[in-house]
Amino acid sequence: MSSIPDDKHPNTKFNEAARKRYLDSLRGGTLKIDSAKKAGVSYKTVIRRRDADTEFRELEELALMEAREIIESVIFELGRAGDLKAGLAYLAAHDRSTWGNKTTIEVDATPAAVEMSQNDALARIAELKGIAEGRRLALEEDDTIIDAVIIEDNPNPEVPAQVENLKELQNPGPRSEEPPATEVP
Repeated sequence: MSSIPDDKHPNTKFNEAARKRYLDSLRGGTLKIDSAKKAGVSYKTVIRRRDADTEFRELEELALMEAREIIESVIFELGRAGDLKAGLAYLAAHDRSTWGNKTTIEVDATPAAVEMSQNDALARIAELKGIAEGRRLALEEDDTIIDAVIIEDNPNPEVPAQVENLKELQNPGPRSEEPPATEVP
């Protein structure tokens, strides 16, 4: 019944007879925790055995599947006898493409919808450019920036838009169109 002999497993309380009681209880439709109690062990003991013993894990899965089949057969028979809810439940479980709950997600991938998304993106870019220009003008009025130019066509789209000719004033004063004089040694 198990790939690990009882004398080699650390928990000898969950012996072959206790495992049989546990699996029989599962087959009868009892929950795992209650089946463990009926077998005389804690559910943690069952978990440890399941983790250590692949054959036991497979037997547990088989017992759970047998319990589900019993319920399915009852629902099937109720549906055959005219119970509409039972019939629909059975069909929903066994033929989901026709009877199961469906979720519909509509995605509009027509050229008009994609174009509209591009137009929305372009409108947002224009809005952000307007905000940036407003901030530039506000800073220029404060004599913080002299002559900043936003490059419209960024040659490298992975690099943020660049600002050219940015000069910070240390001491605000009158602006001159001529470059500052340089000393020649």
